[in-house]
Order: sequence, then structure tokens, then C-alpha cells
Amino acid sequence: MPVRVFRPEDLSPGSDRDESEPVQEFDYSMVDMFARLSREQISAVVSLGRLVSVREGETLGAGGEAGQNLFVIQEGEAQLTALVEIGRIAVRVAGPGESFPQAVLLGEGTLITAGSALTPMTLLQIPRAPLLDLCTQDAAIGRGIYAATAQLFANRYSRTLIELGASVSREFDMDSGDAEGEED
Repeated sequence: MPVRVFRPEDLSPGSDRDESEPVQEFDYSMVDMFARLSREQISAVVSLGRLVSVREGETLGAGGEAGQNLFVIQEGEAQLTALVEIGRIAVRVAGPGESFPQAVLLGEGTLITAGSALTPMTLLQIPRAPLLDLCTQDAAIGRGIYAATAQLFANRYSRTLIELGASVSREFDMDSGDAEGEED
């Protein structure tokens, strides 16, 4: 009867891979939410999560529901949409190094946007409750994550205002052109 002996290194992630195949490590220091954390702090946050594979089209949360996980994209892209009076509109596309939905960190964690995989994806899935516990227990990690979150929200708000201003300006220019055309 064959017997197999396992050493601790045999049980590490990726141990079933062909040894000639290089293992690509993801650089979590490049993740938007981790911008203000040290490598040790990042490791503490990452240790809360698990890697998951997601198929194209799979839903990753819906606006209005309580979010249970923060996702960090390693590979692939997610489409984030919001439901408004005129229907569902695209908010943004998130790619490698980005995290979503940040709403899981706020209040009851009610999601503002819906997320779905545009492509097959590899994600680090970090459960909300342990992440919030870590932010409470380690104030430096909590401050770093919330400062990065505030900066992300500020940047997105600024981009939204710029796009809104450009849209209003285009609309005004079109209306002005119509008025000038009527005078001719």
C-alpha cells in the first residue's frame, strides 16, 4: 500500500503546482485600501481573507443589501452599477489592485452599488465582521484603512463632480447652439 508523507511545506498554498511553474505572488501593498498600511499590517488584514475564483457574470453583491465581504481584485474586472430612476447605470469598472465595496466598512454595511464579474476573476474575499474587529482592536490598522477609504471616496466624488460639470456644460452648449440656430 502506498504511503505519502506530508511535510509542512507540502501543505502550503500552491504546493500541488508543478515545480517548474513559477508561483506569482500578488503585491498587496499596491491595493488601494492598503495604501496607508505597513507590510505587517497588510499581512494581518490579508490573513483574514481567502482566495476565491469568480466566473464571468457572477454577482458580487447588490445595492441595498447588507454587504458581507470586502473584495480585493487580483485578476479580472468587476462592473459596479447603481440603480437610479432611469434604470441601472454603470458607475465604474474595478480592476487588479482595487477593492470594493467600501460601503461594507460604513454603518450597517449597506451596499450602494451592485457588483458583477465582467471577466473571470481571482479575488481575496475578506469577511466584514473580522475586518471591522481588526480595525477596532488595532487602531493603527483601522486609521490606515479608514484614511485610505476616505481618500478613495474623495477622489471618486471629485471625478463625479468633474464629469457632471462637463455634462452640464455640453448640455448648455447644445442648448445655446439651438437658440442661436433659431435666431437665423
